[in-house]
Amino acid sequence: MQSTLTTTAPESSSSKQDAATRRRSVVTLLKKLAVVWGLFMCCWLPVALTHSADYTGKIDARVLHVAFALAQCNSALNVITYGALSKDIRAAYRRMLSCKRA
Repeated sequence: MQSTLTTTAPESSSSKQDAATRRRSVVTLLKKLAVVWGLFMCCWLPVALTHSADYTGKIDARVLHVAFALAQCNSALNVITYGALSKDIRAAYRRMLSCKRA
């Protein structure tokens, strides 16, 4: 039985930098995802809780309306959140608001 030895070339500094850059990109993306998901949960959880608890019909209609309005605010918050978290989207907002073409 013959065994083969495989040798791996030592990692170059550029590949280490590429790996570090990818890692930073993934961490940044996960942070953005966590913020967007957290806002989604904060806005939609009251709707889910009030509607699931409203089987008896004892929850005041105003509470349901406020919960639904908060859920609808999530759409407006997304525009603000994405603009706050992404340089590319901020630049697109500036172009759009200044009526400049790309």
